[in-house]
Parts: sequence; structure tokens; C-alpha cells
Amino acid sequence: MRETLQYNKTNGYPPLVKHLQRLIQHLHNPPKWSDREVMVTNGSLEGLGRVFEIILDNGDFVIIPEHCYQGVFVATKHTQPNYIPVKSDHDGLIVECLQDAILNCRSKGGSPKVSRIIADTIHSPNTLQS
Repeated sequence: MRETLQYNKTNGYPPLVKHLQRLIQHLHNPPKWSDREVMVTNGSLEGLGRVFEIILDNGDFVIIPEHCYQGVFVATKHTQPNYIPVKSDHDGLIVECLQDAILNCRSKGGSPKVSRIIADTIHSPNTLQS
């Protein structure tokens, strides 16, 4: 009970984190895995917030779908990013529009630091783009 109700900084329930570390090592064997950590979050907004806090600097370019989960704006507001929306249709993201968005970033002297794209959505189940 003490571990579960603690109020200190945590990367998640320690036995779960250790299990996930072993599982990732076993299934994927990523390079330099011993230098990495696993972080367990309680929901998408907390996870997005933590990742964006680590990755983004003020004014960075963030590519997002034109119709985007509103939590992205909450999770990124601390860095005041430049959002670059990309159009999608019933099949998902329009790849040509993504190319245009990247060129748009470059024309403004930058490049997208983060792209938040969900490849499999309710509008395009089982669709994968690469």
C-alpha cells in the first residue's frame, strides 16, 4: 500500500516498470537499452505533456492533424509552438499535405520537431501510412 499511495516523483509502479523494461528488451532489444528508462503514465494527456515538456522548446514547429485531439494544445501550450495543421480525409492523413507542411516549416527557417499523427483512427480503421 505504501508504494501505491506515495506522493513522490515516480515513473510508475516499480514492479510494472521493471516488467515493461524486461518485456521491451526481450521483444525489441533496442540499442543502448541499459541507458533508457520506462515511464508509465495514467492517461494520454499526462503522457503527451511529459513527452512534449522534454522535447519542445519555445517556438518549435509541431505538425498536427487539421482536426486534432484538444489535449495536444493543453500539453504544448507552455512552449507556445508553431502549429502546422495537415489535412486528412476518410483514409487518414493526406501525404501530399504532410509534404507541404514540412516545406512550410522549412520556408520559415525551421523544421518540424514533433509530429503527432495517429495512423489508425475511427475514420480509417486498420489503415497504416508510412
